[in-house]
Amino acid sequence: RVYSLTGSGGNTTPPSGSVNLALNKPVTASSVIAGNLASYINDGNMNTRWESAQGIDPQWIQVDLQQVCNLSQVVLKWETASAKAYQIQVSNDGNSWTTLYSTTTGSGGNETINLSGTGRYIRLYGTQRNTGWGYSIWEMEVYGTAQTSSNLFSQKIEAENYIAMSGIGIENTTDVGGGQNVGWIDANDWMDYQVNIPISGTYNVVYRLASPEGGGQLQFIVNNSTLSTITINKTGGWQNWTSQSTSVTLPAGNITIRLKAISGGFNINWFEINNSLTQNREALAIDETHNSKELKLYPNPVKNTLFVEGFSGTATVNIYDLSGQKILSQQLSNTPSAINLQKLKKGIYLLDIITDKGRQVTKIVKL
Repeated sequence: RVYSLTGSGGNTTPPSGSVNLALNKPVTASSVIAGNLASYINDGNMNTRWESAQGIDPQWIQVDLQQVCNLSQVVLKWETASAKAYQIQVSNDGNSWTTLYSTTTGSGGNETINLSGTGRYIRLYGTQRNTGWGYSIWEMEVYGTAQTSSNLFSQKIEAENYIAMSGIGIENTTDVGGGQNVGWIDANDWMDYQVNIPISGTYNVVYRLASPEGGGQLQFIVNNSTLSTITINKTGGWQNWTSQSTSVTLPAGNITIRLKAISGGFNINWFEINNSLTQNREALAIDETHNSKELKLYPNPVKNTLFVEGFSGTATVNIYDLSGQKILSQQLSNTPSAINLQKLKKGIYLLDIITDKGRQVTKIVKL
């Protein structure tokens, strides 16, 4: 849906009582030039600006709002090098974009755009320039509200509660909460589940899995389309459980989800579909009760550099803040390995390490 430009030129007035959601949030751009960095577009300083490469279309710049927000207004404060044709787009994953506003008559100056939509990422996508230069903006301001719990969706589905299946078996589980899990999974085995999705959009899928050796693959299929394929991590046993997540874009309404094994060698206890970043944190908290203490992390609290030792081969490190947002991801290939945390703000984080021995989740304090 496309919304109209409600004002241009002169001073801009944000909605009463509102906060600029984009201020100092992470920014990426298609290009920069002459030291006019992407991060200058939302630093609150009208003496700094972003500038793209000159004479090339299209160009884009996007802001990660770091949470899903209900958006109502965007304010663009152009330098002389403005856009004649551009779009304002939003995304929940930074990959699939929806256009909320489009114009072919942009005139530069200060443009205030009223629109309506939701997303975590917001992007200006320029396709035609007003000058022979590139695109240059003093400030891009974004207004709206962060989604509240009433906007969030989460549904946990026990793996044994399928409506149809082929080839699998069921057994009792020793995972947290007890009950049963699906096992005896071989290549081309599958299970179908009926789920009601409230609104179309991007959702997290968190699987509860166990695999002695790892390497199995599981597909998430809707309407005969494969939306995601994950490779199962090694947990060291059929009842040594861990959580793995992926993201999918789902239509609204009652849908049938098929989980299909491309290759076997794993058990599944449950899976959860949600659009809340906090759900990832809760899944990690479950794993914290199953930590392997063979890994050593030091120092903790940490100021700049965290060292990890006690693993063989390679390790994957993911760091989450307490909202469940992934802040950093890094592959480690030797022990001890160093992780640079200088750019992290002070606070408490969850550090998730996956090795050939399993998974360890540890709280770290950044000084």
